[in-house]
Formats: sequence, C-alpha cells, structure tokens
Amino acid sequence: MSNFEIFKSSLPVMFGYGALGFAVGLYASSSGIAPVWVALASLIVYAGSGQFLLVALIVGNATLIEVFVASFLLNFRHIFYTLSLLPEIRLIKAPWRYYFMFALTDETFALLRSKGQVAGDKTRIFALTAFLNQFYWFIATVAGAITASELRFSYAGVEFSLVALFAVLGFEIFRQNPNAKILAFAFICAFVGLFVFPAKYYLSTTYQQTLINHKARHAAKGNGFGYEIRDLDGKAGAIVCGGMGRERNLIIDKRLTDFTPVTHIKGEVNREGIRKMTPREWARLQGFPDDFKLELADTHLYKQLGNSVTVNVIEAIAKEIRKVLENGK
Repeated sequence: MSNFEIFKSSLPVMFGYGALGFAVGLYASSSGIAPVWVALASLIVYAGSGQFLLVALIVGNATLIEVFVASFLLNFRHIFYTLSLLPEIRLIKAPWRYYFMFALTDETFALLRSKGQVAGDKTRIFALTAFLNQFYWFIATVAGAITASELRFSYAGVEFSLVALFAVLGFEIFRQNPNAKILAFAFICAFVGLFVFPAKYYLSTTYQQTLINHKARHAAKGNGFGYEIRDLDGKAGAIVCGGMGRERNLIIDKRLTDFTPVTHIKGEVNREGIRKMTPREWARLQGFPDDFKLELADTHLYKQLGNSVTVNVIEAIAKEIRKVLENGK
C-alpha cells in the first residue's frame, strides 16, 4: 500500500475532522482559551469529544480529579480498540508503536478495520494513517480558534456540535448493538440532566453583570443591598418573596456542561456555574417533601414558597403547644 493510497483512504476522515475540529476551535477560542492552547491540546490531548469536554471543564473551573475522571470514562473505549489491534500493534516498530497507541481514535480505528487484514509495512501504514488524521485535526482546530479570535461575533450554540457528535456516535453504537437497557438508562440520564438542573436556572452573563453593577452602585451609597453567592453545600439565606430572595440565594453549581441557552436570554449562560435555586430546592428548605407536587409556573412558585411557612417548624411548634395543653389538663 503506497503512501498516496494511504492518503486517499484518509480523505473521509479529513473532511469529517475539518468540520468538527473547526467547531472545537471556535468553541474553545470563544470561551476564552487562546489559540496557542488549542494547538497544544490538539498535539498532546488529541481527542475530538474529549477536547469539547475539556473546554467545558476548564471554563467551569473543574478540578484535576474531575478532569481525569471525566476524560477516563469518555475515552475508556480506546482500551478495547488497542486490544483488538494488538497483533498488528506488536508488528509496529518503536517509537512509532507508542505514537500509534496515543493517536488511535475512533476514526483511525474504523479506517484501519475497514481495510481488513492490511498487507505490507505495518509501521508505515499504521503510523502514517494516525499521523495524517492528527494533522487534519490539528489544522482544523487551530483554524477554528484563530477564526474565533479574529472575527468578533457571537458563537453561542457552537457547542451543540458536541451534542450532535454524541447523537451520531450513540446511534451507530445502538445500531450495532441494540441493547434496550442501555438505551433506557441513557434516556434516564438525559432526563435528569435536562429537568433536574436545566440551564434555565443559570444566570446569563448580562443578568450577572446587571447584579454586579447594581451592588456596586448601592455599595457606593453605603447601602447593603446586593446579591449573595453561596456554596452548593453551604447554608441558604432567608427565603422571601420577590427577586431579592432569589438573588441572595445564588449558588455555585458546576455540574452544568452544556451551556446552550434553553430560554430566550440576553448574553450567554455564565461559565462560572452561578445559578438560582430551583423551586424544588425552595420547597425543601420550607420543609415540603419531594413528592409534594409543584404544578405552577416558576414565577408563581417562587412567590408562594417565599410567602409560605416552614412546615416542619410549624409542626414542631404545634407539638409543643399540644404538650402544654395536655399537661394543663
């Protein structure tokens, strides 16, 4: 197999990586990551979905442990790719053998497997295929990053490319292995991610800046008004009716990875993980059980819960009153 034939066989990957890699570069650069870091990631990380996820983790100030666990789980499938190619990998000469194991991606694996039993110099064929694919990815991501840094306009929504990528990969995997249990589990996870902590509760950058400016103006006048941001596992402030109750109970929750707005907002979803407490969380603070139905719109729920009494406190007071009345008899 000549070098030109290897190049021709890699053309489908080039076109695919061109579009997806460009989207990664746009997403990373528009999220504040300099093109040089995008280039470095494409050299030493080199993982399509992994680099999409890495941007979200960096923007969300994830810890190194969180980055490691997420990356390991996402790329765990590559272990099986290596195992299935182990007889051929053993024939690749060092140091190209180690490079090939590093640069083995879904597309490279599929490309080599589609050729069947490859005859010829395994070192040249496998290493050159992996190198060309990484070269396409590197050029595409850097081009996307430079474009985003030079052309200043909103790239909001480009991160949906990651959702589209996983949708296609998930469909292909299910078509090859139609496991209904895994599909059901995936839908459950999607439901939890969409409805338990949806992006609509996260502040937009415009709203966040409005709160910052408002607090600064009041601080200059000697007033104490201003929003408060609390830790996810910290103590909540007073639950009161109106916007002040929500703005004094903002929390840091970095579990959101898809920053695509789900409502019409000004600006973009903030990358710091700042969100309002949900009506369900307010209900819990007021002592309502999780099976208590919250059937109204959020606006009305915040008002009702802010005006509510704390159920378990009233229950405790009532028990004490009953004891006094019974003992008085």
